[in-house]
Amino acid sequence: MRQISIYDYINGSLSKAKWRLSSLLALLLTLALGFLTLRDTVTNERKLLTALAPHLSYLISVDDRTEILRILSTIDHSGSKNISVVRDGRIYAHSMHSELIDTPIIPKPIISIFGADFSRDTISVSYLLPLAGGSLLLELSPLTILVKLALIMAGIFLFSLGSLQFLTFRLGKQLGKVLSSVKVLENQVQKLHQEDHQDREIEFLELDQIRTNLIGMKSNLTLAKELLAIQKAKELNMEIYKRLIHDLQNPITAMNTLITLIAEEDTDPEMRKEASDALPKIADEILCQIIAAKKNFEYDSNSFKKIDIRSCIQETLLQLKSAHPLHYHKVQFSVPSTPMFISCDPSALKRAIINILENGLDFAREKLEIRLAQAKDSTSIFISDDGPGMDQSKFEEIIKGTTKSGKGDRAAIGLSSVSHILKNHNGHLKFKKSSLGGSEFQLLIGVV
Repeated sequence: MRQISIYDYINGSLSKAKWRLSSLLALLLTLALGFLTLRDTVTNERKLLTALAPHLSYLISVDDRTEILRILSTIDHSGSKNISVVRDGRIYAHSMHSELIDTPIIPKPIISIFGADFSRDTISVSYLLPLAGGSLLLELSPLTILVKLALIMAGIFLFSLGSLQFLTFRLGKQLGKVLSSVKVLENQVQKLHQEDHQDREIEFLELDQIRTNLIGMKSNLTLAKELLAIQKAKELNMEIYKRLIHDLQNPITAMNTLITLIAEEDTDPEMRKEASDALPKIADEILCQIIAAKKNFEYDSNSFKKIDIRSCIQETLLQLKSAHPLHYHKVQFSVPSTPMFISCDPSALKRAIINILENGLDFAREKLEIRLAQAKDSTSIFISDDGPGMDQSKFEEIIKGTTKSGKGDRAAIGLSSVSHILKNHNGHLKFKKSSLGGSEFQLLIGVV
């Protein structure tokens, strides 16, 4: 949908409506006054006939046609109207044309308006003379009336149009004044993050109140954001505590069992030696879990940024190359041609990726492959190797925190740390057998 500013919309609408509305109103007013003028013209002519009726009625009754003709001839010399005396369906006397005397009246198609009969050639106004047995008939020229009406209506139209244009011009100035305040408000709302958002006054009370409310709303939102960040930090810390307790439960239980075996006098010497050898490994596992939890305590939701995951992988590979130059040749990563943006904590995500890569370098024989995939709501980092692989049940134990010490202790602690970081990114860690023959880990980020 195409958007337009309030100012442009009102200004454009007013410019279009100014002529259309003004012309329409002026035309309606002109037509109304034109009808009134025509009605008044007919009324005035009827008044003339009313004034002549008594005297002419007497002259008709005494059959004084000469005097009637004299009176009729003095009424109008312009020729715009003719007055006839009609008796027994014939013209008894005529004001202009004596040759029409004693000729019959010819009926014409008529339309009656305002008490007058309108035909194509004439406008007729009649007045009955019942005492004389006749009537007076006044005929007007339509052309004369129409010219007169046209001049009057043209004057009315131009005056009305000019007046309405002036009124709309004044209205436009007042609207412009209001809209300028709206523009000021818009500019100041856009600059609310700056200190000069009150540099111009707004004349209208309602708009100024909107600005005041927005400034107050900004302060409230800032406070709410700070409180939300604090609450989120508390929730994250509580979640890390829960995970740490969960992950340490089994190693500490195992350590307690081993210590009990060592302390008992009837314990088999070989079993006592195995327990003594296992204690440092379990202690190391507990220490690694605590270090991983400490790193996760450093996690801050406010450190989330929108980054291109390709650059994050490349930076991590440079770090890996500097730390393991002898084994880096195993790494294969083909950089996608298009950017793949995600919202994440870059430092935490790099830590998770480096953990998986270091584990992969430890177990890979010749190849450690990295690839990326992005769906609508998530991004995946796949890391595969051609090593001996890991048992699925072993992976489940690591994720649940129930693994025991063994050859892959450091790998297990690394995977547990990766799992924590991905959970903080609303994702999780997946595992399956790699097509290369070893392990394939999927770091899934951004799953709702």
